[in-house]
Amino acid sequence: MSAGAFPEAASASQAEVREERPATIASKDTTIGPSIEEAREMIIGTWIEDTDGSIAGTKKGPKKRVFTEDGTLKRYRRTDAGTYELEETVQYALVDKNPHTGQKASNATPGSLIAYLKTTDSDGDTYYNVLTNVNREANPPYLAIDYTGATITRVVFHPPSAFK
Repeated sequence: MSAGAFPEAASASQAEVREERPATIASKDTTIGPSIEEAREMIIGTWIEDTDGSIAGTKKGPKKRVFTEDGTLKRYRRTDAGTYELEETVQYALVDKNPHTGQKASNATPGSLIAYLKTTDSDGDTYYNVLTNVNREANPPYLAIDYTGATITRVVFHPPSAFK
C-alpha cells in the first residue's frame, strides 16, 4: 500500500531499521499522561471515532478501531446502513522513536506525545502516527491519535459504551 492509498498516515521506507525496544517507563503522574507501557495496556479494546467536536457530546464517526493484545489492529469503516465493515487488518506497536524524524516520545513535551503508533500493513509498509493521549478513567474514556501526512489530523475515539 502506498502512502497516498491510506490518507491517515505517511509511509516509511521499507529499508528502515525496525526498532521495537521497550520504552522507558515514566512515573504514574497523571499530569503528563500514561507511560508507553501503561498506554500499551490501555489501548487494547474497541474504539469508535467521535465526530461531535465538543467535550460533553458524542457522535459516532465513520472509523472504528479494534486493538488486540497480540498486536493486531482491525480498521473498520461505517457503511450507509450504520454498521461497521472491516477495511483492513494490520500489525501495530507503540514505540518510543520515529526513525524518520528522530523524535523520541520520552523526550517530548508532556501531554503532546505518549508514543508513536507504528502500524505495518500486509505489504510491509510501515506508518508512524502520534498517540497523544489515552485515558480509560475519564468520563467518557478516550483515545487521541494524530494521523500524519500532508496535514496532521487529530482523531478522538471513545469505547462503544460512550455512545449509548
